[in-house]
Amino acid sequence: MVVLEDFGNAESLAAAWKTSDRAGRLALIEAAARLIGESHSADFLHRDMHPENIVVVSDPGKPIRLAFIDLLRAGVCSHRLPEEPRLEMLALIDQSFHRMATKTDRLRFLKHYLCNRHGSCTGEALRKILALVGE
Repeated sequence: MVVLEDFGNAESLAAAWKTSDRAGRLALIEAAARLIGESHSADFLHRDMHPENIVVVSDPGKPIRLAFIDLLRAGVCSHRLPEEPRLEMLALIDQSFHRMATKTDRLRFLKHYLCNRHGSCTGEALRKILALVGE
């Protein structure tokens, strides 16, 4: 089955990142963390996650919206998505942004992802984030 949607005024996350100012990049970080976190919560696995396979939809007066494209290998697991594929997808995104984004921006993404997945950003969640990156 092929699902098509006209995204209208859309560009890849990579293109949007390159042309965004600091505020725009912060909005992209939050939106990408939300999209990927919600997809993992729904047990959705993209399998080819990188900034060219995420589009940014911009409508004047509305918050930006992100969506996955190139879904040929994607799917929903029939059981709870294990942590290993989740971590692989996060590693793919981090690898893609390693040359484009600062370490601080990549950590912001991880913080938003984990906070969205766990429902809050308590001191304990932040300690886990810092332990993951060796800080």
